[in-house]
Amino acid sequence: MKLSRMIELLPTRRSVVAVLAGFVFFCLTGGASGNGWEHTALSFDVLVKGLAVDDVTTRTRAAQSLGVRGQPEAVPVLLARLRLPEDNAVVRSAIYEALGALGVADAVPALFECLDQETRQELRADCAVALAGAGGQAALERLIGLVEGNDHIIVRSSAVRALGGFRDDAAVDALTAILEPDDGLYAQALRAIGLGPPKPDAGLRRRAVSALGRTTNPAAAEPLLRALAAATRDDERLLIVRALVPLRADEAAPAFRAMIKDAGDRRLRGAATIGLATLGEADLREQLEPLLADADAGVRLAAIRGLGRHGDRAAVPRLDHMVRSLVGAINARGQAVNDAEAPRTLMEAKLVEAALRAIIDLDPAAALQSLALAAQVVAVNRNSTSALAVASALYQVRRTALYGLGYTSDVSAVALLSGTFGLSAQDPRLRAVATRSVGVLAPDDADAIVVPMLRDTDADVRRTAAQVLGRLRAKSAAQPLSIGLADKDGRVRRESALALGFIGDTSTIPGLRRLAREDPSSDVKAAARYALDVLESAEK
Repeated sequence: MKLSRMIELLPTRRSVVAVLAGFVFFCLTGGASGNGWEHTALSFDVLVKGLAVDDVTTRTRAAQSLGVRGQPEAVPVLLARLRLPEDNAVVRSAIYEALGALGVADAVPALFECLDQETRQELRADCAVALAGAGGQAALERLIGLVEGNDHIIVRSSAVRALGGFRDDAAVDALTAILEPDDGLYAQALRAIGLGPPKPDAGLRRRAVSALGRTTNPAAAEPLLRALAAATRDDERLLIVRALVPLRADEAAPAFRAMIKDAGDRRLRGAATIGLATLGEADLREQLEPLLADADAGVRLAAIRGLGRHGDRAAVPRLDHMVRSLVGAINARGQAVNDAEAPRTLMEAKLVEAALRAIIDLDPAAALQSLALAAQVVAVNRNSTSALAVASALYQVRRTALYGLGYTSDVSAVALLSGTFGLSAQDPRLRAVATRSVGVLAPDDADAIVVPMLRDTDADVRRTAAQVLGRLRAKSAAQPLSIGLADKDGRVRRESALALGFIGDTSTIPGLRRLAREDPSSDVKAAARYALDVLESAEK
């Protein structure tokens, strides 16, 4: 959209009132979330108009939403607002952040101008961070200059953080200099006359550590490992280990293994396990499997996730045994979970769910027994806050297991999915995922199993059933799906229409035409028109 058109969208006196009233109405009627409203609930044009209303909150929220929505055409609008000029610092801050979020090089000159002319240090800090989003060599060089100079600590800290958004070696060098400053006599003399950077404080060093990890540049591993060797406190080591993880640097493996073995801080051992699990070492499974029996649950959880990511199917038997053992322990406690048992049960449930996800990624067919047991794990009484948390975790276990059964390629899983814990479960969310899994397995009688779910009391189950029958192209389901065209839930009508198009039964054309013409939902109309196109093409 041209800038002239953008300016035309700035409101007249009458439209200001209307726009502001709309914003207020939206916030008061439950649409608020995040920054005060759903970012996509209002049109682009309305947000542009919102930038010019008198109300500071409205201008701020409009700028925030324009940044989150990610539309590049918002950049000239935001820049035009700055040039008016925008006299409120809160709004300017929102605009600078939005320009960074949009990630367009056209915003760089305005961010440079901010650094040169803004008198408020917190706004200059916002602009430093925004430069990382805008990117480019000029932005990188300006940020390095801020880091190496004598600027305000708030601005320097933000520039350090921003350098983490650049993968360039120059960014790594600038951040490394903060961890390993030249503190010789010459450097001290330069600092004494104000020509050298001040000695970095602990907060700046911590930011530099995190930023080095976020560069994802392998060259950042070496300075981080040197910092790790020199660290004297566990909290410092933890920060460095977490920064090493996204680098996936093989040279970090010895340090990770040493910490897993010797560190007293369980968080440090867990972080080191995660780091080890990201590496591509050939014997990684042999290193991680023993950690499944570690005394610390966090280490076990990290090892499980690492095994799933590593992709070695040979890990499935150990994971399968772990699931069966933990589910047995949970079931042995029964439906009543007292407050003393709740933390242990909650952690066991999280371990089971993680192990099931790893099994599904690796080889679900090899662990049918553990998937079946987990799908039938005991449902605890929800008679306390802690019991509610456990019940929620066990629901996730059952849901994940039902999902995994669909990928076992074993027809014996159909009986489990069709039973009390699947299609007949009390929880409609479980019925929906069981319906989907039957569709994935696609047994010969899948249509006969799934069609009754079109009459379920829950709309999400009916929608899933319609979707499954369409993917299966189940011709026997044409008549029940035609009934779904009149469902009270628009999602069910939409999926029923699409399914009828996939099935290819031309006798359903009259009903689809009526839906395409009369349905109140534009999504449903579009689905019906698509189905009609498919069916009418087949008739020709």
